[in-house]
Amino acid sequence: MDKLKEFVGHELFEIYYKLAIEVDNATGEKETALKYLNLCQNQYVKIKGIEDDMVKMKITEIKKQQRQRDKKQALNKALDKESKGDILREKASYKKALNNYKKAIKYSRDVDVETEANCQFKVGKLYYDAFRDYQQAINHLVDFQLLTFLLKFRTDQISKRFQESKKIISGIKKMFQSQTQKLKPPSYPKLMSKEQEIEKLKRIIQELNELVAKLEISKFIEFLLNQYPPKCMNDQNQEEIRSMKNLCFDDKRTRKSLLRVITYYHPDKQPLEDELNLKISTEITKVLNDILRKYN
Repeated sequence: MDKLKEFVGHELFEIYYKLAIEVDNATGEKETALKYLNLCQNQYVKIKGIEDDMVKMKITEIKKQQRQRDKKQALNKALDKESKGDILREKASYKKALNNYKKAIKYSRDVDVETEANCQFKVGKLYYDAFRDYQQAINHLVDFQLLTFLLKFRTDQISKRFQESKKIISGIKKMFQSQTQKLKPPSYPKLMSKEQEIEKLKRIIQELNELVAKLEISKFIEFLLNQYPPKCMNDQNQEEIRSMKNLCFDDKRTRKSLLRVITYYHPDKQPLEDELNLKISTEITKVLNDILRKYN
């Protein structure tokens, strides 16, 4: 009986493996091929008690091809949305253009940095030129600038846009500062004196320096998000904060993940009226930039 089970197991193993290869070669349906390979691997485990190395390698290969296919499809969608956005912007259909650029950002995220960066710039420019929403303009232009640091090579177009974004952000900040000076002091009550704020900031800086030396990067980021959640995310949903807690900090993706966190703590994105938060965000950004330099 045992020999019969082993014979049947070997036959099923061969059948599943052949089906997987044939499906992959004939149709390119990676999901179906993986399904048969997993059935194949299960049979081998039942017979031998261990996984088959050949099947394991094939599963790894097909999963890699699957990721490459998915990235290519996502990039094509992103480029299509970006192109539609360009056409709509030329027609002065700014809301529709904005929606298309935002979809392009979503599709290109973690797929193609240059496309994501260009669309962040275009969204920032639309908010600045067409909608006069200057805080949103800064948010997206800062994201654009930070994304350019992930590029191995900056094209002339990217370099020109970087300089343009700096001028726009500088102009908006001067305008905000001018408006703040003209306004009356904030209506919300002062919870602490200037001296108390300075002492609190000193304690926070000390705490940050101690923890960054002791904790793993992922744990340090988790601490930041829990203890000092970014104020610029008040208009974002909580799902975005949760997703940041799940960022990957291995050697390959640490730099990209750190830049993503920096985008939310960047001083240019913080409300000017909350001076203490602005100072805390500046110190957090400094610490994160120090970590980032180790991965350049």
